Formats: sequence, structure tokens, C-alpha cells
Amino acid sequence: MKKYFTVTQKVFLTITVFRFNFIFSIVSNLVYITVIYFLWSSIYGSGARSLNGMTFNQVFVYLSLASTIFSLFTTFVEWGMSREVIEGSIVMHFIKPIDLMMYKLFECLGYVLLKLVTITMPTVLVILLVFKPDMPIGLNILIFPVSLILSYFIMFNIDFLVGLLCFYNESTWGMSSAKDSIVMLLSGAVIPISFFPDTLKTIVNFLPFQAVYNIPLETLISNKLGTGDYIKNFLLQLFWILLLFAINRLFYRKAVKVITVNGG
Repeated sequence: MKKYFTVTQKVFLTITVFRFNFIFSIVSNLVYITVIYFLWSSIYGSGARSLNGMTFNQVFVYLSLASTIFSLFTTFVEWGMSREVIEGSIVMHFIKPIDLMMYKLFECLGYVLLKLVTITMPTVLVILLVFKPDMPIGLNILIFPVSLILSYFIMFNIDFLVGLLCFYNESTWGMSSAKDSIVMLLSGAVIPISFFPDTLKTIVNFLPFQAVYNIPLETLISNKLGTGDYIKNFLLQLFWILLLFAINRLFYRKAVKVITVNGG
């Protein structure tokens, strides 16, 4: 495992060079969060205290944190794999004594840890100080980080699966864009799932995307969940991690046999 942690450390130190990226990411996040605030203020401006079981405060916290988490989890792993296939440098992973999936996981971990410190934490601090949202304080505060870590593993598995598809067609632009749109919409990151029609709610319950955003965010803001709900959500996230991991392992064995490297 030491060699993989070395990759994480190397990536962490390398991308600290791009300081302006972090500043612009924080600014763009705050602009988006401000838009969310005024948009949903208008929706709740009619005097409704609760819509679809959520107050304005809960919706605002939910969507502003969803935006921040999206930025945190965006590591462009599939874009990196596509570039390596096009350049031919992907073969270097095959001749080294490393596991490609583990390498990419720890490589992305470097991005995530640095973003957590430089983008996520400052953004959350601004949200708390400027907008002063109310959140229930209890077991949910301890469960949320655990749920968020599990969400990251689910999201990485989805990204890696899309990255493997570029072994077949090299380019991942269209697939990555489609993946981002589907995940954002069906995870509740754009509109909370409680606002979905009943039929769509039923469908998303059978998909992994709601386990990326909705479960950790609902854990944090809801005062209706009990210990049994936390355990159920934990097992559900664990289920998706194991299932997607198994799919990735099986798909990788097939994809690595058909890859065509033109560069290098």
C-alpha cells in the first residue's frame, strides 16, 4: 500500500502549484450557492413553511452542500484515462507491478484531499458564516463524514467504469458529459429527491446515484432519521460500493484485452 500512498502524496504536492484554480473554484461555488439561495427564496416566498417535507433552510443547505460535494468529487479520472489511452502512456500501468484501479483511486485521493482543504472547507465556512443555516446537532454530525467517504468510493467506481469505456473508443467526452448530467439529476444534487414525482422516486431508489448525494445530505439535514435509518443507509452505500467494484473488476479484465494504443 505504501506505493499507492506515495502516489497520493505526489499528486497532492503537484497540484498545489495551481493556486488560482482553487480561488476561482471557491468563487464559482459561492456564485452558484448565491443563485440557489435567491432562486429557492423566490419559490418559498409565497409563505409556504414546508414544501414536499422540506423547509427552505433544509433545501438551501442540501443544494449548497451538494454543489460543494460535486466540486470535491470531480477528479476527472475518466478524462485522465482517456488521455493516457490516446497518448499511449496507459501501457506504463500495465508493465508496472501496480493495480490500475488502485492507482487511480489513490491518485484521485490526492485531488480530493487537497480540494477538501482548499475549496470545500472554506466554502462550507462561508456558508455557515454568511447564510447561517440551521442544522440539527446530534448523531447526524458524526455519521455525515462516514457517509460522505462512502459516497466518494461510489462516485469513484462510477467514474472508473466510464473511464474503462474509453478502452473501446478512446474518447470519453460524450460519455463523461452524459454521466455527469445523469448523476447530478438522479442523485438529487440539482433538485432534492423529495421534489421528484413518485414514479421517479421509485426508480432512483434502485440506482446508485442517490447514494452519492442524497443519503449523506439527508443524513446531515434531516431530524427524522433514527439509528435504524443510519444503519440501513450505511448498508445500502456499502452494497453499491461492492457491486460497482465487482463490475469494474470484471469489466477491466475484458476491456484490457481490446484496448488499442496508437500513441506512445
